[in-house]
Amino acid sequence: MFSRTSHLARRLNIKHFSSNQGDHSKERGSWSIGRSLLRGAKYVVVSGGVILATASIYRYYVFKAEINKRMSIENNTIVYWKLNQHSITETKPNIHQLWDVVGNRSLNSITFLELLKYLKMIEEDNRVTGLYLDLSTGIKQTSLGFAQLQELYVRIQMLKQAKRSNPLTKDFKAIAFTDTFNSQAHYYLATAFDEIHMEQTGSLPLTGFSSSQPFFKTLLTKLGLEVQAHAEGDYKSMISPMTKDEWPKKQLENMMNLFSSLNTQLKTRISHFRNDQNVKDRINPTELETISLPNNGLASVQDIMHLAPISAVESLQQKLVTHISYKRNFIPIDDKFTNAAGNRVMELRKYKQTRCEELEKEKSTTLPLIAIVYLVGTITRGDNVNQAGAISKALLTAAHDKNVVGIVLRVDSGGGDAIASDSIWETVHHISKELKKPVVASYGNVSASGGVYASSACDRILCSPGTITGSIGVAQIKPIIPEETLKSYGINMNEIHFSEGSKNSSFLRKLEGVYWERLKIQSQNMYNLFKKRVADGRNLDLDYIQSVAQGQVWTGVQARENKLVDKLGGFDEAIVEVKKLALQNALAEAETIVFPKRLSWWEQLVDAGNPDKVASYMKGIISVMIQSTRSDFETKSSADLKMELDQDVVLK
Repeated sequence: MFSRTSHLARRLNIKHFSSNQGDHSKERGSWSIGRSLLRGAKYVVVSGGVILATASIYRYYVFKAEINKRMSIENNTIVYWKLNQHSITETKPNIHQLWDVVGNRSLNSITFLELLKYLKMIEEDNRVTGLYLDLSTGIKQTSLGFAQLQELYVRIQMLKQAKRSNPLTKDFKAIAFTDTFNSQAHYYLATAFDEIHMEQTGSLPLTGFSSSQPFFKTLLTKLGLEVQAHAEGDYKSMISPMTKDEWPKKQLENMMNLFSSLNTQLKTRISHFRNDQNVKDRINPTELETISLPNNGLASVQDIMHLAPISAVESLQQKLVTHISYKRNFIPIDDKFTNAAGNRVMELRKYKQTRCEELEKEKSTTLPLIAIVYLVGTITRGDNVNQAGAISKALLTAAHDKNVVGIVLRVDSGGGDAIASDSIWETVHHISKELKKPVVASYGNVSASGGVYASSACDRILCSPGTITGSIGVAQIKPIIPEETLKSYGINMNEIHFSEGSKNSSFLRKLEGVYWERLKIQSQNMYNLFKKRVADGRNLDLDYIQSVAQGQVWTGVQARENKLVDKLGGFDEAIVEVKKLALQNALAEAETIVFPKRLSWWEQLVDAGNPDKVASYMKGIISVMIQSTRSDFETKSSADLKMELDQDVVLK
């Protein structure tokens, strides 16, 4: 029994042992298979990684080659300028940079001077054989003013002339096209080009310059409010919207004279474009029935303005456009960046980026510097951006820079605070007369009143034909809220004063008697000093300045006739004047640099820890937002309720 049991046990053990051995064999087999699968997986992963890395590297180089192709400037390139891709501003202050970063617009914002430089690059680049301007809708009304448009017109004409005198680019094409014109400002810019194409259903709102000015005297009276104001000069119109129900006769005559000059310039430019065109055989005779202009013949520009807006067919018949066609003929249509005609097309923003990089590499010598300092917007006291303290500091920094040979003071201001204007004037006078560095003023769309005052010490003054300038005069205005008015609204006022001066500063009291006379004497003294500054700067006698002052507003053409500016010309011409004065050579090479140097957006954020700077930045943001609402070829008056040098006409 025992032996059987042992034998059975041995057999069972053997079987058990055999079973375990089989399990272990299976386990060894499973591990072997697992290891094989793991090795295979590793191989797959490694191989996949290698393939993925190789594909990524390949794709990177393909992408890089594609980018390089896009960013390369080839022979026979046509630069494509889409107006709404760039926010064009006179200057780009620090707040603009910070605001652009927040709004993701930093790459699309350029200054007017930068735009002029890019057009100059195109002029000097033999690889560029054409310039296309896309004015298609979706573009907001341009922020470019009439004087800026005139500067661009001159720049484009110089570009075309230079290209066509060069055997390599003698067939240069300058074409503007649109589906329809949003504004006559866009159309004016288009007249700088050889051809203007508009789609058949488009229209042209050619209405000319106009002005709408509200007057608030009656409203203020109904509200129980008063305004106490005084102006030196019968034409100083700043106070009229608050104190009159309509323009006084002399001011109305001055306004009519101003707008007549602006409209004459506009009509003359359009007439020149029409005289250069030949539209024979471009009009479908069956479409002539839709034309409502007199006798289906060429009407005067003034007659066209009476009937505006006019259709595309009427525009073609009247030689205002050269072709009725669609923009698909001009824009890039494939990955090779060619248009329907097979031309290589490159966007302006890509061209300028590539060309700037090329020029930076080609740069071998250090050129003399011409500083650009901006006086833009309402002139105010303070040290923040665009205030008198910051502008004076920028002028002095530029003047003491040994590499700077001269300064262009670019003015686009309707005036402002008298004290701030005088501070800037003194800085310019010091630089010109004591430091002996030439300062040339370049007037933009507007340089009036305080703008004229601040720049009157410049060695030369230039402006465009359509610049709004003059308004040499002084105006003071004080709002009055009578106690009776406050009481009618349930407001009772108690005041504590220890002097008559304190009483007279109250918004509850009008100036009377000797105090009103003192204000008028102070205004007269300020006006006399203003005239003396201009007379000394222009080397004219006071009697003559009196005849063109008194608050009268002039266009650039009229200002040149009245000897208030030296010559007509824009930014480019002002830079040439600095070269003449500083380097005795109008053709000398020089580089422009803006003062003050702009802070990076990070520096602005750090600097914004100062509460005063935060307030300044917020004011700047609001200013940018307001500027974006500027209307097309419309002149408005603004009366600020404070005592200052100011002018009332601002072209927008």
